[in-house]
Amino acid sequence: MPSRGSSQCPGWFGGHWWWIAVTAAAGAVVGLLRRFTRLPWETPGLFDDLKTEHVDPGLVPGVVAVSAVSLIGGASLGPEKALGTVGGGAGSWLSGRRALGKEDAQVNTLAGFAGAYGGLFSSTVIVVMLILEAARPGGQRLTKALAAEIVASSVSFGIYFAIAGAVFLDDYKVQQYTFKDWQLLAGVPLGLFATVVVTLLAGLTMGASRLFGRLKAPVIAKSALGGAIFGIAGVALPLTMFSGSDQLNSALKVWGPSAWACSPPRSSPRCSPSPSARAADSSAGPSSRRCSSAERPGSSSTRSSPACRWDWRLPACSPPSPGLSHPRRSRWY
Repeated sequence: MPSRGSSQCPGWFGGHWWWIAVTAAAGAVVGLLRRFTRLPWETPGLFDDLKTEHVDPGLVPGVVAVSAVSLIGGASLGPEKALGTVGGGAGSWLSGRRALGKEDAQVNTLAGFAGAYGGLFSSTVIVVMLILEAARPGGQRLTKALAAEIVASSVSFGIYFAIAGAVFLDDYKVQQYTFKDWQLLAGVPLGLFATVVVTLLAGLTMGASRLFGRLKAPVIAKSALGGAIFGIAGVALPLTMFSGSDQLNSALKVWGPSAWACSPPRSSPRCSPSPSARAADSSAGPSSRRCSSAERPGSSSTRSSPACRWDWRLPACSPPSPGLSHPRRSRWY
């Protein structure tokens, strides 16, 4: 059984309590950096920068420093904002240095965003479509922005691929499944549920912002308190920490194809041999018998065969036996 807080068993309160000290320290450092770089309490978001097609170059050092410390300290955020600020800020700064017009400056800013995201998303098409959809440049500026973004994202992706030598394809081993028509209808209540969750999250964020705004304490103390609260949430839910890339791998190791190769949903049983079957299998050698897909609960073969017993327990954090992990040998997903 994996140890508490490990990536193999990310359950409730699976973290370590010393994480709170790390996140609180990171929060204090963030407060110091905000004061040192004179970063305002509220900065434009990613899509605000894309819509205005301008990034204030003076905010770039503060945003990058705060984002880097936050990521190191375990904050659940990605590098999109920091990378976009660097790329877009470089485009705006270069346009100001060369005294370009407003239209050309906006095109340079969007090209900077495309250059920053070309390697991150590993797809020039997705990058260009994302930026154009958010910025919505019109007229002649659309043609200029489209050409500049394609060039910038392609060069960025080329540099990334030359260094990394791979893309995101097959980075995560996701289990295979057979598509059913009813899954389209199942997406409707799931979408409504997601809307409710996002609404609650937005309300919680607004409430926390107002509460911290009314709190009479130094900025550094507020940042440290926020980091400590986030650390408590991380101890309770370890998979909420960091950017989510490694956390997704951890989740797939526990609930992915290797762990669920012969495990059905909770409403269906899992095949496991009975003690008598294990004794027979040990005498039979490596080619031990396993329950076939025809021997399902309630079937005549199951009721008449004492060598096959169906276990209703779900798998724990320990991996299954190698004989059940092969996709061709298992059909219970």
